[in-house]
Amino acid sequence: MTLSTQLTPDALPGLLRPLAMLPNGPEMDRTFYLTWYELLKSDRVSVEEAARAIVGVLRTERFWPAPALVLDMVKRQRLEVAKAAAQAETDARLREGQTRRLAPGRPVPEPKYAVPEGYPPSRGPARAPRPAGSMPTGRIVRADGSPDPYWPEIKGRGPAWKRKALYDHGLWSWAKASAITEKAARAVPGGGIGDAVEDIDRGTH
Repeated sequence: MTLSTQLTPDALPGLLRPLAMLPNGPEMDRTFYLTWYELLKSDRVSVEEAARAIVGVLRTERFWPAPALVLDMVKRQRLEVAKAAAQAETDARLREGQTRRLAPGRPVPEPKYAVPEGYPPSRGPARAPRPAGSMPTGRIVRADGSPDPYWPEIKGRGPAWKRKALYDHGLWSWAKASAITEKAARAVPGGGIGDAVEDIDRGTH
C-alpha cells in the first residue's frame, strides 16, 4: 500500500502547475505558495489528496479557482471515499450471508488477526489515503502478509479496514480509530464526517 506523502512548501509549485492552464491566474511567487501551503496544511491535506483535488477542479472550473474550491474538492473526495467504504462493508456482509446460505452448516473460518497487546500505540501510522474506487476490504496485512499490528480486529468496533479508511482520509483521529470500545471512540471529539457516515450506515439518521 502506498503511504501518503506529507505536504511541504516545496511540493506546491509542482502541484499547482496544472492550474496554469486556467485563465485569470495570479502571480505565483513565494508568498503565493506559502499561503496555499498554510491553507492545505490546516486541513491536513496530503500530497496525493491535493493532486486528486486539483484534477477534480480542472474538470469543473473554467477559471483559476479560489483556494476554497480546492479545499471543498478535498472534503468532497474524502466523503466519497468514506461512503465507498461503507458500501463495500455492506456488500461484504451480503456476500458473506450468501456464502453461508449456499453452504449451511459449514462455518466460515475466522482469519487470525493481530492481538492488540499494549494497544493502542501513542502515535498512529502514516496516513495512506486511497481513491474511492480502490478501497480494500478484509484484514489489514503488512508487505510480508503478516497481520498489521496497528489494525487488529477489535470486537464491537467494526472492521479494521473501515477504521483505517476513515483514519487515512483524515476523517478520524488516531485516538478515535484505535479506541478499544465504541463508547471510547464516540467520546473522542472531532468525529465530523466520519461519525456521520457511521451513523448513516447504521440507519440512525
